[in-house]
Amino acid sequence: MAKKTRATRDERIRNDLFGGDTDIVFDTKSGGFVPLPFEFRLLLRFLTLAELRVLVYLHLRSGREGISFPTPEEIGHDIGVRNAKHVRPLLGQLERKGFIRTGQKGGRMYYLVLDPAVPIRRLLELKAMSTEQLRDVNDIRESVGRDPVEYGDADDQD
Repeated sequence: MAKKTRATRDERIRNDLFGGDTDIVFDTKSGGFVPLPFEFRLLLRFLTLAELRVLVYLHLRSGREGISFPTPEEIGHDIGVRNAKHVRPLLGQLERKGFIRTGQKGGRMYYLVLDPAVPIRRLLELKAMSTEQLRDVNDIRESVGRDPVEYGDADDQD
């Protein structure tokens, strides 16, 4: 006889509040799912809506190695921007803030989606993030078993 497992907290809440509608919930275990780092919750404030759209798009297009290579025209078309000339500055801002790196090879532009620790450090260098905000981000990182981001000049950021 198979051992019956107890429902998780989230399963119990879903069952209580939503009648257990499992057939309409996206199953992240089934594939077709791209995880975004938890830290993004607190990094959203450092992105414009347009930058966020491009960043999420690059995450969705990235493979296991964090590389994607859509053209600015593809990005613009897929996110609903009429002209690719509006996409290029957004890519530049994401790179300046440390969320992505760009590289070119054989006439094609490649995008590397970076670990959240990189933009966190960059935002501190730009003096856009305070020590308190860094503490909040590090609390999230530590809650999921990731190392805190250390930054030498963080005490000067308040």
